[in-house]
Amino acid sequence: MGRFAPLIAAFFIAAFGGCTGTSSSDDGDIPGRGEWIVYSVAPTILGDAQLYRIRADGTQKLILTDPFNKSNDEAAWSPDGNLLIFSSSRNFPAGATPNQRMLWKTTLDGIFQTKVTQNTIEHCVEHNGQASADNKVVVFTLACDNVLGGTPLVYKVNTDGTGQTRVAPDTLVAAHAEQSPVFSGNGGRIVFTASFGDPVFSYELYAMDADGKNTQRLTSLAAQGRTIIGRLTPIGNSVYFETASLPGLADAQLEAINIDGTGATVLYKIRNISIPGGGGVVPEDSDFGVSPNRQSIVFARWNANADRKMLMVAGADGTNPTLIDASGFASYPTWK
Repeated sequence: MGRFAPLIAAFFIAAFGGCTGTSSSDDGDIPGRGEWIVYSVAPTILGDAQLYRIRADGTQKLILTDPFNKSNDEAAWSPDGNLLIFSSSRNFPAGATPNQRMLWKTTLDGIFQTKVTQNTIEHCVEHNGQASADNKVVVFTLACDNVLGGTPLVYKVNTDGTGQTRVAPDTLVAAHAEQSPVFSGNGGRIVFTASFGDPVFSYELYAMDADGKNTQRLTSLAAQGRTIIGRLTPIGNSVYFETASLPGLADAQLEAINIDGTGATVLYKIRNISIPGGGGVVPEDSDFGVSPNRQSIVFARWNANADRKMLMVAGADGTNPTLIDASGFASYPTWK
């Protein structure tokens, strides 16, 4: 598999403060109307990623984070487009694993970047933060060495760093892992994925109240031999997500479902591509974001020949794909 071996690891990782930036005027932008895409780009597949913003036509690209601060990725907009939560490996000690992150917050210009939580970097890892509709609370996953042996679970915290609380789904009593929590577009529910380890990479979609009550399973993917990979995009009463077949990650597709479990729809069936050197197949496209009007998608497209993951936009069904950045390994795009 050679240099393509990290690709498989990167796909499975995706499934499961300083002052930086350049000030610019954004007068006329309307939050929630799709003016900007924020995403990460790394020079190599396991290199340090930095946050950028760009227009959907590929213009006005601007770096938001400083490479001195190691990796910065997993950005997610608040529903009103005024607060950006992201993950950073800054300040971790030497020897930290490539997957270790803590949550930070900033705005569209990236000038002021502030740590969200007070957890210790020596013992805890945080991922996939997303703000509530009123920008007062962030939901995220936290794994600490004294909590179920480091299993990721859903937590919430105030955006000023106070009031961190475990959000325990009331009907999921057996040991399990939780990933990719988001507030529903209307703010009333938390949607997340959970796996009970049989098979270990089979994740289903669940929704619960903000206090963990009234937990409801939304999908039955294991029975179809499928799992959720990547993170979730909530818009209104719907959530968008990517699934793939098991074992492996072939035959991926972008899907949507209402947060009450109705209206399941397959939007886009993704082409398989082979990894050179007999490394199996992976989805050509991954890391999906959806525009606020639901008409377009943004994603990373793997180009094995160019050794790049290119940032693309397309119609919601995958038609008319357009390249907007081919500078490195793009990931985690989020549409403002």
